Amino acid sequence: MTTAKKPTNPPDPQEAVEASRALACVIARLAHDRHCRDILILELAGLSPVALHFVIGTGTSNQQIRSVAKEIETLGKEKGFSIYG
Repeated sequence: MTTAKKPTNPPDPQEAVEASRALACVIARLAHDRHCRDILILELAGLSPVALHFVIGTGTSNQQIRSVAKEIETLGKEKGFSIYG
């Protein structure tokens, strides 16, 4: 017996931007808490086909950068966002 999938409504673009902005802020706070510097959030909505927001920060060592990147990746997956790269 097969069951038909219930059609889902496409996500509201404004809700997607708000969810992405909220995640970007959480990521920026996490980076700050882990002693990253020069943290910027760039809003790319309408400019990029792959990202609505982009968070940039500077780390002081390779180990710090890897550790923060791993935490960010885990956080993004937990929130249901796709990970690129």
